[in-house]
Amino acid sequence: SGTVVENVANVLVVVVFAVDSDMRGEQGVVYSLDGEDKEPFTITPDGQIYLEKPLDYEVQNVYNFTVIATDVGMSPSKSSHASVVVQVEDANEAKPIFTSSLYEAVIVEGTYADAPEPNNMVGSVLAKDADSTSSITYSLINSGSLRIHIDANSGNFYVLGSVDRESTSVIRATVMASDGGSPAFTSYAEIKLIVNDANDNAPYFSDNNFVVSVGET
Repeated sequence: SGTVVENVANVLVVVVFAVDSDMRGEQGVVYSLDGEDKEPFTITPDGQIYLEKPLDYEVQNVYNFTVIATDVGMSPSKSSHASVVVQVEDANEAKPIFTSSLYEAVIVEGTYADAPEPNNMVGSVLAKDADSTSSITYSLINSGSLRIHIDANSGNFYVLGSVDRESTSVIRATVMASDGGSPAFTSYAEIKLIVNDANDNAPYFSDNNFVVSVGET
């Protein structure tokens, strides 16, 4: 078996070795490849298997084929078979892409929990990556005085603490998505929380006493 990274070519994958006791070791042994997956590979007279064409992990990530060792100079000739499995490793080719450049949510002013809870979750972001094995994580670059928290794995975001519409009408933060590759690729989007006013003030009179004079008719 062998391993190769996608998008590379002309690299040694694995070496096979067959011995024929009738021919004093490997002298007179000819190698060939067989099977549907043999096409990108070639084998040298001394059993070195090379990858000739770049592979794409997203198209196919495992190749199975057979090596045939045949003796020559003997009649009748005889052959033996060995299975070869080549695993293709995913390369980090694409950066994560957010489904939107702006994620908006409307909240009502008030006091929220200081830690993420179901009742103070206000929205969710989502980024996608064309690489099959990528694992996207989320983080905040500017969290608006720490009043927004985001879950690194789910992308759910929460409002924290006390929010007063009279002092802050909009809370903004920049969220980063990272694919965790090597090197890692990142992308960015904006979170915008619109703070609505709560009916937290009763109407009041400017004066508790009103005096009115009315003339007789």
